[in-house]
Amino acid sequence: MDSLSPDRTGWQRLADVQVPHGILWVLVIGSLIGKRRTDRALADFAKTTGEFGTFMGGRMRQGDAQTKQLLDLQASIERLTRWLVRLTIALGVIGVAGIAATVVAALA
Repeated sequence: MDSLSPDRTGWQRLADVQVPHGILWVLVIGSLIGKRRTDRALADFAKTTGEFGTFMGGRMRQGDAQTKQLLDLQASIERLTRWLVRLTIALGVIGVAGIAATVVAALA
């Protein structure tokens, strides 16, 4: 019994097929055209993802620059706040000294 006989389970004999001359070339060319289309699609996808990556990198750099600007602004506000606190304390001391001088002058 042949290993490709019809009684063997799961096997079916395919043989003696006639095809027109040149059909192999048509199949090869069709395959190459399909591969070329796939290559073009992948190249377009790579270009698009490259542009997206460049865009996201720019956004991240912008975010980093904005974060640095915000930190600089925060430090500037902290310096201003310290200066205002010192000025308020100095004015309070001057005010208390003025009140004390007024009370001493009124009692004398």
